[in-house]
Amino acid sequence: MNTGADDLDDGLEYAVDSDVPVSEDETQQVQQINQVKPDNDKRKKRKAQMAEKKRKRMETELTVKKSLAKLHPDIIADYIARKARIWHPKLSHVELDDAYLISSQRILDTTAWDKTRTLDTFAGFLRMTTAAAPADLTVASELKSAPYVVVISISAIRVCDLRRAVPKSITAIKLIAKNNLAKDTSFLQSATPAVLLCTPERLKSLLDKDALNLTNLTTVVIDCSFLDPKSRSVLDDVPDTVTVAKRLVSSSAAHVALF
Repeated sequence: MNTGADDLDDGLEYAVDSDVPVSEDETQQVQQINQVKPDNDKRKKRKAQMAEKKRKRMETELTVKKSLAKLHPDIIADYIARKARIWHPKLSHVELDDAYLISSQRILDTTAWDKTRTLDTFAGFLRMTTAAAPADLTVASELKSAPYVVVISISAIRVCDLRRAVPKSITAIKLIAKNNLAKDTSFLQSATPAVLLCTPERLKSLLDKDALNLTNLTTVVIDCSFLDPKSRSVLDDVPDTVTVAKRLVSSSAAHVALF
């Protein structure tokens, strides 16, 4: 039978030193290993807290987008001003005022409108907000490219939907960014619409081309209650909306109405 060295009973007692000195590097490594789990737990907790804050912020923003049109003009004007400052932080107050800010006196108070802002009520909203117009909307403008109402909406699809919601008794045309600009310009300058429906980008292009006559303009309707599949609003998420709305009211006697 073979015996190993550790099995040999040689009658001698051996002293084992359990207090072997540990280097500073080894001590730090052990501390780091012991700290990994708490650190991971803290990171997970912080990540969860941040996710919850983001969720609550998005819920709040969504609520504001859906309810903004129902608020008082003073609140709407302040909201637009804050948005403009976010989009253009380097501009002075004077520059912001000239290009983007809309006075509350130029925003129609629609707080008394107790109906939901949907396609089914759009025609009624138009009549309500243009009650003081110099001509009934069923009467086409006598001037070329001089609508009484300009409607700004977020997408071509939404513009088409709103156009279909306008009664056939009202002369209305839609112009969207997907169309050829030259053809749209030519068409507008030969048309006599009571209502013009546009996307912000196309409306900006038409203004740049001086293709729009603002003589008759009484109301600029911003279709801000509608949210696209990504929960974007034409007022909250499209800076051009404020730009063109400001240009329209600055060059006419028109008021802004939020639908």
